[in-house]
Amino acid sequence: MTGHAMAQTDLPVTTDSSRYDGRLVVAPLIYYQPETSWAFGGGALYTLTDRLQPDNNPGLLKLLGVYTLENQVQSELGGDLYFEHNTWYLSFNFTYYRFPGLFFGIGNENPAENAESYTVSKPYGRINLVRDVGHHISAGFKTFYEYTRLVEIAEGGLLDTEDVSGETGGHNTGIGPWLVADTRNDIFYPTRGWKADLSAVWHDHLLGSDFEYTEVRMEFSAFHAVWKQQVLAWNLLADLHPGNPPFNRMAMMGGQFYMRGNFEGRLRDKHLLTTQMEYRVPVWRFIGVTGFGGIGEVGDALSSFTWSGLRYSYGAGLRLELMPGSNLKLRVDYGFGYDGDRGLYVQFNEAF
Repeated sequence: MTGHAMAQTDLPVTTDSSRYDGRLVVAPLIYYQPETSWAFGGGALYTLTDRLQPDNNPGLLKLLGVYTLENQVQSELGGDLYFEHNTWYLSFNFTYYRFPGLFFGIGNENPAENAESYTVSKPYGRINLVRDVGHHISAGFKTFYEYTRLVEIAEGGLLDTEDVSGETGGHNTGIGPWLVADTRNDIFYPTRGWKADLSAVWHDHLLGSDFEYTEVRMEFSAFHAVWKQQVLAWNLLADLHPGNPPFNRMAMMGGQFYMRGNFEGRLRDKHLLTTQMEYRVPVWRFIGVTGFGGIGEVGDALSSFTWSGLRYSYGAGLRLELMPGSNLKLRVDYGFGYDGDRGLYVQFNEAF
């Protein structure tokens, strides 16, 4: 989901008076990110709770349309839903993008002056489902599909003159197992517990994909209550792509979730290792603040990672509670990257 700064209208909605309570936030959207510049549009966020199964986590549905000053277009329909006392968790997203991007090259050493523009058009979809199998563990699968078409590249640039995987676009289809272990006490603002997330999505010609690789993603987050509602949070991510992934689906450093402050995709390669910490402090009623920092590196093989190749990020943020009595928050972060990069990020929910 892209970031949002909103003037909201909070409307009660009845979906089924015998079972569900729903709340709808309808709002104009305005936000800024270094990858998009200023963006404008509209969106809706719908939360629902189950009266008959109040232990179910709240469900979220979102719909938005965005246009940016970089001539980017995005439309998105997505959701996160829980069923049968949290036995089942369904996450889905269907998106269409048409936007210009920047390509700096592949590797852990890409100077800013390497930047070249390209324009890509793509529909994208995913459906992920897991079932609780006991002891806080859920097992299921992930699916992935996109069709990428590069409609414009820089003449004489790397995408024009070099052999870069994915430079001609194509179909990308994947499926694979997904395993989650989760002991957090809250899905929006955990103050204790941990979450481990492991998946391996296989992309192959047999699935109709033009690319052959596997995306192995291993992520661990832990949360510790320090004093009152203050929380120390820690995250570790390994995003590995053995095989021949297209450049737009390689592991990328930066963006609104990992290594905030670094331009997303300036450093990209087959593999990414990163860790970050965050200190979260409620200040007054629906307002909170946070400070964060992280280190990470990309490489074409795990053996290529070195201490000297580590990059950093750090920053601070503001948190605004979107709905009274709910831990659903608007996140506003400003981050600084390793080579003078910086960025403002506005988003729903915590980074991890």
